[in-house]
Amino acid sequence: MGYEFEKQTFASGKQVTLVSWEDESPTQHGAKLQNKPWKATDARAAVGFYDSTVEYMRNDWAAKHMAPKAVVTTHGSLMLYHNASTNTWHSTDALDIDHVVPWKQHLANKGARNHAEANMAYNDVANLRMLPAVVNRARDSADNVLNTYGKDSRQWQEWVDQRFGFDAKASASAFDPDKDLARRTAATTSKEWAPEDGRKGLSFDAAVAGKWYESQLHKQYATTVEMSHPTTGAKQKVPLFYCAASRQLCTRDALDIDHELRFEALAKAMMKYAPDGGITKAHAADAYNETSNLRLVSRGANSSHEWELNAEMSYRDDDGPARAGDREQPSATLPDSIRDQVRSAMGQGRGTITGMQDFSFPSVPQASPFMPMYQLGAQASLSLPTFASATLASPSLPTAPPPTLASPFMPMYQLGAQASPSLPTFASATLASPALPTAPPATPGTPAKPFMPMYPPAPQGNSSAPTVASAPAASAAVLVQPPAKQAATSAPTPSSVSPSQSSPILLNDARHPDNKLYLSALSSVQKEYGDRLSKPQSESYAASVTLIAKTNQMPNVSRVVSNEGTLYTVCDFGPFNRKVVPVEESQLKGRTMEQNTRDVAALPAATQAASQSAPTRSPTIGH
Repeated sequence: MGYEFEKQTFASGKQVTLVSWEDESPTQHGAKLQNKPWKATDARAAVGFYDSTVEYMRNDWAAKHMAPKAVVTTHGSLMLYHNASTNTWHSTDALDIDHVVPWKQHLANKGARNHAEANMAYNDVANLRMLPAVVNRARDSADNVLNTYGKDSRQWQEWVDQRFGFDAKASASAFDPDKDLARRTAATTSKEWAPEDGRKGLSFDAAVAGKWYESQLHKQYATTVEMSHPTTGAKQKVPLFYCAASRQLCTRDALDIDHELRFEALAKAMMKYAPDGGITKAHAADAYNETSNLRLVSRGANSSHEWELNAEMSYRDDDGPARAGDREQPSATLPDSIRDQVRSAMGQGRGTITGMQDFSFPSVPQASPFMPMYQLGAQASLSLPTFASATLASPSLPTAPPPTLASPFMPMYQLGAQASPSLPTFASATLASPALPTAPPATPGTPAKPFMPMYPPAPQGNSSAPTVASAPAASAAVLVQPPAKQAATSAPTPSSVSPSQSSPILLNDARHPDNKLYLSALSSVQKEYGDRLSKPQSESYAASVTLIAKTNQMPNVSRVVSNEGTLYTVCDFGPFNRKVVPVEESQLKGRTMEQNTRDVAALPAATQAASQSAPTRSPTIGH
């Protein structure tokens, strides 16, 4: 057993139950708290849960009382917990630790006389339970409906459906920032505001918390799973959604509206461009509600702050000292409008954010180069893509159109003339991007595992959102050397290797058409790894990086970065326009120069041409 209870007796003679969990023990309070009297007017900030309490409640208590079930889907996996009072299923992020008897009343009932006893009473596991956060936050409302009408009543079911229900088939109204954001009144336009005021008095507009939230839910909807009631076995549909930050699955009630660029950093930056009359609370409210800086993230991601951007538009974690070859981010002049400032700032940052595309090497044996991912019958409905792993699931998948077969490793999103605005667009996202190849026709085959970049760079000069293109199978088959007669009559592709009679020309041969790209990859690999790799290993790694770059239409490799088991291949097209492709480093091991050369040669002609003509000039930052 990973936990152990212990009784604590107060001066009043009353007892509470504390818990130790594995290596965590209840906090030992010193003389300062023992001698500090507890008053009924003391705030909640004076007490808190012990680490041992949190671990026990979220693990052992939940396992015993909430019938956890492991759920595995093609979009990822998670644990779901059943709440009996609402008859609903929840991901762990959606759950709160709650006091059965309100905490202040419980402290009074136990006769807590000092702050040490108050904290122990607060952690009395005999008075704790896990509840959906939505129920906890609206406890008075929930208790009123439940106690008045009963668990099986229509009124209680409506209360539950309103907060946990989701109809994936219903079409959500598109949110228009220019029309749906609130119009400020004299109460805010005439009131001065300073960054020191922070979030005080600011909240999300009704349209943001309502219409935008519902619209975003549909964009981040992943799939629906069927769960069985723990005791009756009754079937129940549970919709699942992507967290926009971690890309993990969660239930609806686990999602929070979050500022990607944290509001505190934005507030300080706003002052640099304040109009002559200064910043008003109306300006602050506009910035707080600017939807280009909003997203739906799981409560765990929201509270950790790991996925928030700082004022330099990078993640808040300390990346360590600058290293040779690091590229500086030039500054840009922002426009006057506060909303435009937010949009422009987010657009500049997204030059490095939306340019990140996941990549995975083809599996062995390799599949047919143009095998479609979906095999559709006459009445078949198109399902969402199957991802290589849970961590590669897209945070916001629109409804997929009829599949257009794509080439191996093609970006998942493909722009078309009739692209529907199913994904959010950013007013300032005018980043240059290589043109995406047009998918060749194919002969339907059996479904295969996709290996493709997940996020495309933002389209230049096109404000329409991308639509989903169907994904291909893993990779091209190994290129078979054609007979000499056939070679004389067939036009080679831009990067096809003209083989000798004995062996093909490899990437590290100066005669290979992609040797220049290979040399930039080799230089980057050598700078990053130094003497940690032997010469043959460096050359093999460089060949793999060449395949990654070629697949993702990079004209060169600016650098590679190895970090915690992931290798990031980077191409800088210009200021604010960078493409980054991460791949698990373990996938590079064992890949040979010959294998990578064959895979490069097997890429479609459209991909070959696009990578050779990728843009290199800096885009204009718009708003």
